[in-house]
Amino acid sequence: PEATAAPTAVPVTVTPVPTSTPAPKVIGVKTTDAKFVYLTNSLSSDLREIYLMTSGGEDWGKNLIPSESSVKGAEQVQMYYTPSTESTDSEDTSSTSTELYDMKIVTSDGNTYEIYSIDLGDMEKASLTMDTDSETAYLRYMSLSEKKEKDTRDNSQQTSSSDDES
Repeated sequence: PEATAAPTAVPVTVTPVPTSTPAPKVIGVKTTDAKFVYLTNSLSSDLREIYLMTSGGEDWGKNLIPSESSVKGAEQVQMYYTPSTESTDSEDTSSTSTELYDMKIVTSDGNTYEIYSIDLGDMEKASLTMDTDSETAYLRYMSLSEKKEKDTRDNSQQTSSSDDES
């Protein structure tokens, strides 16, 4: 009988630990009715405050960012909002009606921006960007309904500034 060959040693391979991307920070209130948008801060300064209200409303409500916190530049957060259900009597309640929101943003350097008539239901991810020509912040996003990139540049304005230099 022939001798069997010595078994070849199998090299020990170290399985790399999977590097998980940390889940984005959650802002707003996560409830059973809440919806969310992944919001990336592409401004040059941190965000201290974000407020949402139904378009044309009168009360900005509570700051979505916790008071000890901020949204850093290039940071992505999961922003929760709860669609209002109070307008069922006065408006057309067809399933195609969309609810528009106004957003107010206050940066760490004291600038305040307002963006009007945002269709949050038509976006999954949005990027908060600065228009350097008009010095207004706006949202850039991929429209879920139209499958193309859109932005809110035409319905944005800067409402106050910490410095008035040109």
